[in-house]
Amino acid sequence: MRGPRAGPSSLLVARQPILDRATRVVAYELLARRTLTDTTWSPRAGDSRTTTRVIGQAFLEMDIWSLTEGLPAFINFTRQLLLDGGAETLPADLTVVEILETITPDAAVEAACRRLRAAGYRIALDDVTAADARLALLGVVDIVKVDIATTTVAERRALVAQCRAAGVQTLAEKVETPTQRDEVASMGFDLFQGYFFQKPSIVGARQRHGSRLGHLQLLGSVMADPIDRDAIGNLLARDRYAARRFQAVAAATTGGAGRSETVRQTLDRTDDARLVTAITVLVVLWLADHHPSALRDTALLRARFCEQLVTDLVDGDGARADDGYLVGLCSLLDALLGEPLGDILARIQLRRPLLAACVDEDGTLGAVLALVRAYEHGQWADVQRHATRLGVAPERLTPRYLECVRWVRGLLRQIDDGQTPA
Repeated sequence: MRGPRAGPSSLLVARQPILDRATRVVAYELLARRTLTDTTWSPRAGDSRTTTRVIGQAFLEMDIWSLTEGLPAFINFTRQLLLDGGAETLPADLTVVEILETITPDAAVEAACRRLRAAGYRIALDDVTAADARLALLGVVDIVKVDIATTTVAERRALVAQCRAAGVQTLAEKVETPTQRDEVASMGFDLFQGYFFQKPSIVGARQRHGSRLGHLQLLGSVMADPIDRDAIGNLLARDRYAARRFQAVAAATTGGAGRSETVRQTLDRTDDARLVTAITVLVVLWLADHHPSALRDTALLRARFCEQLVTDLVDGDGARADDGYLVGLCSLLDALLGEPLGDILARIQLRRPLLAACVDEDGTLGAVLALVRAYEHGQWADVQRHATRLGVAPERLTPRYLECVRWVRGLLRQIDDGQTPA
């Protein structure tokens, strides 16, 4: 993919899901930088028009919109870009314009908000506090984002009441644990942003098919050396639904015949690397049944991103791409199973170097995992540090990330199609 001279290939962009009260993903915030050392869409003096062109061109040429999968994107804009029409280079139906906390809510900003809303854009106030001067814009915005790390319970309740009276949605941001999510939901917040869905929450009930099949037994069998295909076949044979779902996943991940084959035939024809992918994807889908879809997507995306970055290493110190995949996926098993990660990895007998990478970010694979986590969170200084340590070219990161998002979307679509009755 060729970029324009202004350099969209150097653009770094990740996504953070925004969930509703039913834990459905309804939008994404795009965490973007023009380069690892630049700030969000921050034009140099006299450069705002060039920057607005770069934004629109980069989003089109690099297919940034594939990140949001048809959902709206929350995007931060500086005051200069807001007033100079930066948002209008992007589609109104897919763009939520975020007014940063550094922007003074004067007449020019209010007029820009009115103009954007009239054109079909939605407006959000970012990082709102109790005494925020930008609340004067409440009549021309659609969403108020409240940072729960810098507000008290009383302040949050008051903001929710004030916004509700004005007909404005409230979004709780920096929600980092399931407990925090439940607390702010009880206050009446409409939307939630943060990494709470990636944190383990101990639950009493296990999903029906997962408990009967034994997720950890399947994982242990596929991670054994050599892979215990007989054990996998026996575990799958216990449940017709399990076998059918395995066939759909196997067809999507290996390009095989799917339901026209028996489980045994699929196991016999599939090489080790593809079988590991098929079984781990299968287990993630089962475990994610009672979790937000964002956790499923993150687990698969992280696994694929780690795998692909290992292939980009100049000196991987013997690291294998398939091990990168396992480290990325296993790093979220605690959130999927609601148990301490070290205990889970010990029970499935994950190889020691991979276990150390997952738990302590140790070794080359641990550094890859640290890079991917930093990228997911838009922690660009950490991204630069880890990329430099690994010798990964920064301009490769966004194309790889976008490829991995498309891979996950295509995989899930193929699996859904494979499970559709003929």
